[in-house]
Amino acid sequence: MNKPKEESIGEEGIPSGAIKATWKPTWAAIILLFAFLIWAGAMAGSLVISPGMVENLPMELLPGNYTGTIEGLVIDEATSRPIDGVRIRFAKGSGIETGGDGRFFVPDAPLGIYKLTVSAPNYKTAKVKVSVWPEQLIQLSGQMRVDLSTKEVIELRKGPGETATIEGSSIGKVRQIIFIARLICGLAAVAGVPALLASISSFRRKSYKFAFVCSIIFALPCLLFILLFPLGLVLVIISWIPTLLIFKSKDEFFWAEMKGKTTKA
Repeated sequence: MNKPKEESIGEEGIPSGAIKATWKPTWAAIILLFAFLIWAGAMAGSLVISPGMVENLPMELLPGNYTGTIEGLVIDEATSRPIDGVRIRFAKGSGIETGGDGRFFVPDAPLGIYKLTVSAPNYKTAKVKVSVWPEQLIQLSGQMRVDLSTKEVIELRKGPGETATIEGSSIGKVRQIIFIARLICGLAAVAGVPALLASISSFRRKSYKFAFVCSIIFALPCLLFILLFPLGLVLVIISWIPTLLIFKSKDEFFWAEMKGKTTKA
């Protein structure tokens, strides 16, 4: 009769060839480390972004050279009546005038913040900041539609001289966007910490449960990407890959820990 093949025992007391090391934990660690670096960079960037910095950014900020419109109404501060013939000048020197209803319209304005000089006879000249900025990103029939309509009401005061610089309501929307971006990046940074911890555990192939749980804590907030933009689903899938790789590497974590224990013994 053939005797069953005996399995050799290594110096550490672990059957030789019991488990083969693979690249799965290493790839999981690399993806998690890369994700942590992205979150850390996003968090750092969100802390320094301000409307003042946005003012100096190039006008073409989104792919496809998106443009918007600036609609305005110029009225008398005291009577709230529209003012005819108001001169609206942009920083680059071009300008338009309001009609009889006190309204003006600027089509195809590139993204950015504009400084308008609003002047009319017998009225103080007003310096007004307005923005053309994405208020909504809506996925419609597989295409991105950007709502870039800016509507401002500008009040002029009778008398000579100039008024202080006025920030239009659209500037307030820019501040809201920056606040939301900071909030999202802050939450992302919280998710980045378990990503770093899971990455370290995966590189060392130690503490399987700890690495697995940390990878899930990192991946769960990433589900929000589906709601933000069309490619969000791709990012969600990528964020869950480390969890799957760690799960598939459970035996490697086990034997690595066993080897460490027997070596110490």
